[in-house]
Amino acid sequence: MTLEQKIFSQIEEKDAPGDPESHLDLSSVMGAIGEAAYNWDIASDKVDWSESGPRLLQVDGLDVIATGRQMGRLFAKNNPNSLYNTIMKSKAVDNGKGVPYELYYALFPKGRGDHKMLWLEDFGRWYAGPDGQPVQAEGLIRVVTERYEREMKLAFLGRHDELTGQLNRASLNETLETALKNSTQSQQPTCAFLIVAIDNLAMLNEAFGFDKSDEVIREVAERLHNKLRRKDSIGRHSGNKFGIVLTNCKEGDMEVAAKRLMSAVRDAPIETGVGPVSVTVSVGGVSLPRYATTTQNAMTCAQEALEEAKTGRRDSFVAYHQSSQRESTRRGNILVADKIISALNDGRIRIAYQPIVFAGSCQPALFECLVRMESSEGELIGAEAFVPAAERLGLMRLLDLRVLELAIASLMETPGVNLAINISGATAIDSVWLDHLRAYMQTNPELAKRLIVEITETTMIGDVGESTRFVESLHDLGCKVALDDFGAGYTSFRNLKLLKVDMVKLDGAFVANLRNEPDNQFFVKTFIDLARNFGLATVAEWVEDEEDAAMLKSWNVDFLQGFLYGTPELQLPEKYRVTEVTDQAISA
Repeated sequence: MTLEQKIFSQIEEKDAPGDPESHLDLSSVMGAIGEAAYNWDIASDKVDWSESGPRLLQVDGLDVIATGRQMGRLFAKNNPNSLYNTIMKSKAVDNGKGVPYELYYALFPKGRGDHKMLWLEDFGRWYAGPDGQPVQAEGLIRVVTERYEREMKLAFLGRHDELTGQLNRASLNETLETALKNSTQSQQPTCAFLIVAIDNLAMLNEAFGFDKSDEVIREVAERLHNKLRRKDSIGRHSGNKFGIVLTNCKEGDMEVAAKRLMSAVRDAPIETGVGPVSVTVSVGGVSLPRYATTTQNAMTCAQEALEEAKTGRRDSFVAYHQSSQRESTRRGNILVADKIISALNDGRIRIAYQPIVFAGSCQPALFECLVRMESSEGELIGAEAFVPAAERLGLMRLLDLRVLELAIASLMETPGVNLAINISGATAIDSVWLDHLRAYMQTNPELAKRLIVEITETTMIGDVGESTRFVESLHDLGCKVALDDFGAGYTSFRNLKLLKVDMVKLDGAFVANLRNEPDNQFFVKTFIDLARNFGLATVAEWVEDEEDAAMLKSWNVDFLQGFLYGTPELQLPEKYRVTEVTDQAISA
């Protein structure tokens, strides 16, 4: 039987309070490890302890804890509970067996001026006298400091971000919701919500590593927090972003607050393990509830303002204001999103095949799969009408999955064809898409050598390390990789080599009207020569003129693509079907 069971079994056996024989048999629990029993005579305020009491509570003898008043001098002032109030203010009625209680409180063994504090778990029963009022309490105390601190840490992490110690996203939402509610109901409805983003954090990650970026995030959070008023709140909105709720903040004061926050981050370098780092932030804010009445709308408006701030120079602030153009764009996005989702659900996403031909023979080597959407009325809609919106709204992963599915079906139905598919930046880091491709290749491994995955240059250079791993994953499956729109992002040929792609497609803007653009001629010829030195196949897009094509052929480009050689079609013409594209042709 445990000590707790002993105490309560003895308490249960008592016939009447006040009977000497009913007092707790302290000798039966003396010496218990980690626990101490007590008997508190409330009328005299005397407290009798088991021998383990002073040792457990780490006090200098029994005389320090001999009465309730003496004990009270050791209690922390901000205790959530007190034994006296728990017993004396209880509304329970003693039916002869006592009233159970259980509570937690903090005690300073050397007095309140000491830094050391113990958290105690106290449970027992109090007994009433003839008038029904408490006259006696018998209980057991345990030191639970470690457990309490662990529980407090878990409770803290339930509401706070572990890295910065500020509110987490859920708690930030709750705080913003409360501020909105209070502002709406008050006579002067004024508050504001800011989103603060650390500028160029990806560059810090690339240069110094994620651990040093974490140091920057922590310090930025601390600096922002230190510049807030007592009633304001800050929370971790996402990776490099913080949400700030400003109470009692008029619209005109929002910019003043934002500039104060930007200055706090900008004015002094942040010390990290690799030395000082100069950091700036961009801020978007919205006045509430003037422009938004829900937390979701408030965050959306602040995010839109932040995006506008980031389009200019770094270290800037933009306040949200309603715009007919913005509202029109938002409504348009919603309409396009509905159309895309409906088309996906109804099976109205199509792929159109455009030939990519050998430069020498002008015969098709492979076909690029270009996404199209069929309207509910049967009209075919080009990618330019919905892909940009799909990228903004986070729908490209769904579209890319559907294009992959259609392309795999075409490869299976047409054994002689070779296809290239485009994927977005979001898909390039999406393990789900790669898992789907891996599943297809495991079932039909022979398809891999007939599939080329095209990724844009701007996506690839955004994170060279991650892109390199993605390319390696595709190569492991047997697929080839093409770098699309080369020249749009001005990546270095060193990075091009590091990425280990198989094919490079020159951005069509350098090819269109090539015969009349001397600067572009120099760039294209240099590009083809360098790519050949790296062992990369080259593709010139947007070829629409025989003279441009002749010029490209004279510079030994490997492949040509454009309306001169075929427009995108929903069906693969029989004459374009080939038996094989050799590795030598692709890596020429």
